Order: sequence, then structure tokens, then C-alpha cells
Amino acid sequence: MLKFGAASGMVLTVMLSLLAMLAAMDASNEKSKECTNQKSAMAKRVIGELPQLEAQNEKGVTVFVVADGERRAVWLPDGTVKDAIEAGGITLAPHDRVKPPLNVKLKDGMSIVVERVRITEERQWEFIQPTTLFQFDSSLPSGRTRIVSPGEVGLAEVVTRVYRKDGKVTLRQVLLRNVVKEPKPAIIGVGIKQTPTRIAYRGALPSRGLPIGIRVMTMIATAYHPGPRDCGKYADGLTATGIRARRGVVAVDPRVIRLGTRLYVEGYGYAIAADTGGAIKGNRIDLCFDTYEEAVRWGIRPVRVLILSLPDGTDANEWLKKQYEK
Repeated sequence: MLKFGAASGMVLTVMLSLLAMLAAMDASNEKSKECTNQKSAMAKRVIGELPQLEAQNEKGVTVFVVADGERRAVWLPDGTVKDAIEAGGITLAPHDRVKPPLNVKLKDGMSIVVERVRITEERQWEFIQPTTLFQFDSSLPSGRTRIVSPGEVGLAEVVTRVYRKDGKVTLRQVLLRNVVKEPKPAIIGVGIKQTPTRIAYRGALPSRGLPIGIRVMTMIATAYHPGPRDCGKYADGLTATGIRARRGVVAVDPRVIRLGTRLYVEGYGYAIAADTGGAIKGNRIDLCFDTYEEAVRWGIRPVRVLILSLPDGTDANEWLKKQYEK
């Protein structure tokens, strides 16, 4: 009886242990199922969000902003160029330029360029070189020159507005040019000693002395009379500018001397360039005389021609007078 009871106790203990193990396994399985269910639910939730994220990517735009030497990619759900500039962390200065304009709606792949524009004002001093004027000098041998007056350099204060784009100067605009000191023109004497003193109209030198001009030219001078012997039987005495041909009216090549220019011709006197001619090309000048005999006596000779005033009204004598009156 004792042996049987001991065996029964052992069997009971084993059975109880087995039951405990089965209960533990069931509990573990329940936890595993619960964990699996939680993971499955999480996966379902993530999968359910994927279409929403894809839809968001489809609606958004990616643009590229170029500024300060850098190219930045910016993503936005929507907006304008201004929104992209702000999203890219770019601050615009008052004169900066943006292409395309700030109010343009964004498009996917759009390039936005920011040009840094800087406007400054610069103040500097500028030297004004003197104008050179010329004067015939009968005391000098022909071909020689001398400085009658060396002239003086002037001085001006210049204020310039400077435009820079991305550091490079694109425009300079002069705002103010204040002449502090006027330049004094230089005067160069041109020798004509071998020329007879009867170089002015009908004889003597001008009472006010030899004229001052802007420029001296050496030219080949011919002569003509506006009558039929020189100009043909249909000659009407009118020049290319419409004024009547007479002494003091000369023909020139307009590409060399503009019509309307006032001249002083060595050996001939004061004149105006008012006519043209088929044979008058380059450095040639045709002088009108009152008689055919005077024209014949002149013949062909080299002369110096002094440019006294231009068609726009620039006059060397008057300009010089004003300069020295200041």
C-alpha cells in the first residue's frame, strides 16, 4: 500500500507539472498572437497612409533657386516665386532683381535667378585737358610752328552713379560735373613767312590780326569763276547749298570739311565751305573768284586752311575770348 501511494504521488506531481507547462505555453501563444495582431494593425495603418503621402508628393513642386553663386533645391506644396525665395532662406535687398517676377506661380522644375544689384555713388576729380587752337604766324618760316600759349589744365569734380550686378559694373551714370577750374587753351603759331603779306581779301592783313582757328589743314587749292567759261553755258551761279557763288565761297569734299564751316585760306582770305564739285575729293579745295582772270592767275597751289568755326556754331575766336574773360 505504501509503495502504491508513493508512485501515485509522483504521477500526480508530473501531471501537475505538465498542466503548468501547457498553461504557460498557452499564455505565451496568447502574447505572441497579441504582438502579431499589433504589428499587423500598425502595418495596415502605415499602408493606409502611403497613398496620402504619394498624393502629397504629386501636388508639391520642386524648384531651383540660384543666388549668390549657389543653386538650391526647394520643395513647396504650392505658392509663388516669392514663397520659394523665402523658403530658400534668401533675403532680398531693395534693388535686387528676381527672374521670373515674385508674383509668378511656381511650376515643377522651375529655375529662379536672383541678381544682386548694388547702386553706389562715387565722387572723383577729373583733369580737363586744354583745347589746342592754331594761328598763322607771318614771322615764322613756312612749315615751322611755335607755342604762343601753353594753355592750362582744368579741374572738375565728377559724381557718378555706379550700377553693379552680381559684383560686376554694368553702368556708370554721371550725375554731376562741376568745373572747379576752367582750362586755358593752348595756342600754336603756324609759320607762313614765305607767303606774301597780301593774303587777305583784296590785299592787306585783317585789322584785328591773323585769325585763330580750331584746326589747320594743308590742301591743294584750285580756282574757278562761276561763269560759263569755267562752269559751262548752263551755269546759274548757285552752289550746292543754294547760296550764290562769289569770292569767299569755296567748294570742298563734305567728308573732309562739313558744309557751313567757316575757313581762313592762306593767300585767299576768309571763306565759307558752301559748295561741292565732282573733282573736289579728299584734301582739295576750289576757290571762287569774281573774275575769270583772277582764277587763272591763282592756278593750282598748296595752301594751309584754318578751320575758324564749325556748322554747329563752335567758334574759335569767340570761345577763346570767353575763356580769357573768366
